[in-house]
Amino acid sequence: MTCNTREELKHNLNKLKKKSGYGILYLSFHGHPGEIFLDGRTIKIETLAYFMGKGFTDWVVHFGSCETIDTEKQRIYDFIEATGVSMVLGYKRDVYWAEATALDFLLLDWLQWYKDMRRMWNRFRKNYKDLISITGLKAFHG
Repeated sequence: MTCNTREELKHNLNKLKKKSGYGILYLSFHGHPGEIFLDGRTIKIETLAYFMGKGFTDWVVHFGSCETIDTEKQRIYDFIEATGVSMVLGYKRDVYWAEATALDFLLLDWLQWYKDMRRMWNRFRKNYKDLISITGLKAFHG
């Protein structure tokens, strides 16, 4: 789904909550530490957590945006607690779009095949350590 406004984001998240069989929320926006950009405005991860509520329990959230998770670790863990997601991933720095796209593609493929996210992350990190190092991809577990 795409969205251009805060209202569309909230609407689309509410629609996704009602669908079964999903488990990965991929958020591809521009970002800053602890925020995503939408319609020229920022949305803090706390606001996003409020929009999501507990409708995404056990999902994986991937911030495909520059710097969004380059914030205090406690904010990420508060996001996990507020939403009940099993894992949050994202980039701690500005990324070159081609490298991030390649890594996102690999990550989304791997996420489909694993139930144990810690195990998936440990194996993924070992296989793609150079690309992870270049992009600053980080993972946080619930």
